[in-house]
Amino acid sequence: MKTTPITSLLAKSAALVAVCAAFTGAQAGTTVGKSVAPMIQPAAEDPLGFEASMGYDSRYYFRGLWFSNNNVWTNLSTSIPVNDKLTFDAFGYYTDSATSLNYSELDVGGSLTYDAGFASVSVGYTWFYFFNGFFGDGIGQDYAHEAFLSTTIPLGPVNLSAMYAYDFYISASYAQVGLDTEIKVTDWLSIVPAAVIGYGIDGYYTFGTAGSAWNHVGLNVSFPITLSKTATLTPYIAANFSLEGREDLNTIEGSDEVFGGVALSVSF
Repeated sequence: MKTTPITSLLAKSAALVAVCAAFTGAQAGTTVGKSVAPMIQPAAEDPLGFEASMGYDSRYYFRGLWFSNNNVWTNLSTSIPVNDKLTFDAFGYYTDSATSLNYSELDVGGSLTYDAGFASVSVGYTWFYFFNGFFGDGIGQDYAHEAFLSTTIPLGPVNLSAMYAYDFYISASYAQVGLDTEIKVTDWLSIVPAAVIGYGIDGYYTFGTAGSAWNHVGLNVSFPITLSKTATLTPYIAANFSLEGREDLNTIEGSDEVFGGVALSVSF
């Protein structure tokens, strides 16, 4: 019997929770205590230190490369203090397209973050699995994995971030720098503008169109709404501007595009 996108999402999301719980449980045995990306730190008063999120993206772009439309996703992350300076983070993320290319993806990863005061530095690993191929509809590779190094430096009200990742599957690298800030509007509403620019090295998923090249500029404005001490609703609007490393690959949906979505996060 053919499953619907929602049935498939629920089944795979349950599997995601089990995988992430097993992964973090194994790591907890070696310590004392998410995309890229970026994982959200749980609130200090949370008894378990987990955060569960789900959301919708009208377009799914990853590092400037378009994958699919109308994606529904879930994410489970945890943050475990090792000592007063070092933290272990783990996450599991699943996204599924309801309408295009029969595309679905699972990411599982972990990292160690060191707080140096003037900056935080993270080193980690992410494994990607593409259920229906890298391009959807059973086309392309079915997995990838990478190691990454990232840092965030507060500069007054603005955060400067930088990241370098090496993809073992294709033996190529990706680098990115970004800026973001938070503008408090009320006790329950903020505006968070952010911008990134990405650079692909040695043909990072350019498929012959370019070697080392600038991939994209990404702009994002999100609007976190505090619903309770443990729940946040975050709508956003974003824009992707394809540069040399992407402009010949994103023509299906247009080289430059505005899109949006919403996420609901609950910590526990």
